[in-house]
Amino acid sequence: MPNVTPVLPVSVVMPVRNGARFLDEAIGSVLAQTYTHVELVVVDDGSIDGSAFLLESWRRRDSRVRVVARPEPGGIARALNDGVHRSTGDLLARLDADDRAAPDRIRQQVEQFCARPRLGLLGTGVRYLDEASRVIGTDAAATGPTAAQGLHRGNPFFHPSVMMRRSHYEAAGGYRPQVEPAEDLDLWLRISERFEVDNLKEPLTDYRIHREQSSLQRAAAQAVATAAAHWAADVRATGATDPLAGLQVVDEKLLLSLGLSSSALLQEQIAVHRWAAELCEMAGYKREALVAWQAALAAAASLDRTEAARLLLLRARLRRAQGRLVARRVDQLRALALAPRLATTGLVQKLHAAGRPGSRTGHE
Repeated sequence: MPNVTPVLPVSVVMPVRNGARFLDEAIGSVLAQTYTHVELVVVDDGSIDGSAFLLESWRRRDSRVRVVARPEPGGIARALNDGVHRSTGDLLARLDADDRAAPDRIRQQVEQFCARPRLGLLGTGVRYLDEASRVIGTDAAATGPTAAQGLHRGNPFFHPSVMMRRSHYEAAGGYRPQVEPAEDLDLWLRISERFEVDNLKEPLTDYRIHREQSSLQRAAAQAVATAAAHWAADVRATGATDPLAGLQVVDEKLLLSLGLSSSALLQEQIAVHRWAAELCEMAGYKREALVAWQAALAAAASLDRTEAARLLLLRARLRRAQGRLVARRVDQLRALALAPRLATTGLVQKLHAAGRPGSRTGHE
């Protein structure tokens, strides 16, 4: 007999604020899923562009589309919690208004939830899109134990790719507005403390890079919120009360006063700004990439010279992959000046043997 996917209703929750530019593509990708037991709940978080008009048009055309209109912006966490509250599915899927879901994504995720009762969170790998919807890269997600372990040193889940079991989402307490814009990481950590988390490595979600996206616009706030989420998880792991519970606002000054170390905050700043820089370079945003690299290097230098040197060597490896051998050599030399101990004999030899500028035959 052919394999038949069990029927579990899925609610896709999509927040949007002034996202008319890519909204049709995002909605169309949900309604084109091979798994048909799907409703789409779109939360309009106070848009003032053409988003409301497009949403009303989709609602009239397809009964699976439900629209929740919020007259004033309240932030993504409140919008998501509102969307979940208005939804009906046993499984909750996410997609942002500038991204797309592959046609078979929901079906593949549902099959995993049916086979794994303890599974609470399941993401996917991604394809990166530019503003013209061209594929400019892919990222296979970490799977198995690596995914759960990665939560404590980064975020191995792409927010718009995930699916959650409603009961597990509710048991974890939902999204917390005070941890924006790392409300996703904060929730994943709380889910992982009680349930299984995993990824499908296949790129079943299209993640769009554009200048207006929040991950590029709010990198500094992202670093503080990410540090808060990781620190709170570490505190909970000791059996102590969640230090973020009941707080209305979480900022750098408050976190440091509550016990977060300045070095932990700097590490998060390095990681977030580096991530933003790499996204900008992938999309060809040279000026934005330069600003993000400068922020990452400033944070690294505040930590110590060796950390700054490591970051420069990492960027040098990226420059080699890009074929930018002169820029690569400059980064290597800057790293050597900052931390000579990192300059092993092998690295010095490779610098001398790197070949002429423009050559693609140089070694690491």
